[in-house]
Amino acid sequence: QLRVFQLSGIKYQAVELTEPKFWFPELKLGVGVWLGKYQGTEGLWLRWYNEDGDWIATLAETAEQEKQRAEQEKQRAEQEKQRAEQEKQRAEQEKLRAEQEKQRAEQEK
Repeated sequence: QLRVFQLSGIKYQAVELTEPKFWFPELKLGVGVWLGKYQGTEGLWLRWYNEDGDWIATLAETAEQEKQRAEQEKQRAEQEKQRAEQEKQRAEQEKLRAEQEKQRAEQEK
């Protein structure tokens, strides 16, 4: 359960929450209760969120996202390499076909 208190004068007053989240306008950040796995342990955790309500990624999540992005880029580069190789083979076949056509035309003379 998330409980929030705000300083009012010299006393702290409890803030009534309609959901387990609290927005700090001065910080442009919120904190909320998140159900998930953190450092190998499943449970409820306090977690920061942004103005759009999206949870801010942990270092481990950021690293995993970067790893996936790098893997996708590697796959894209490999596909581009294969496409270029296929294009090279197609051009070589076309050149060979043109040479064969030229030879055939010369033989018919």
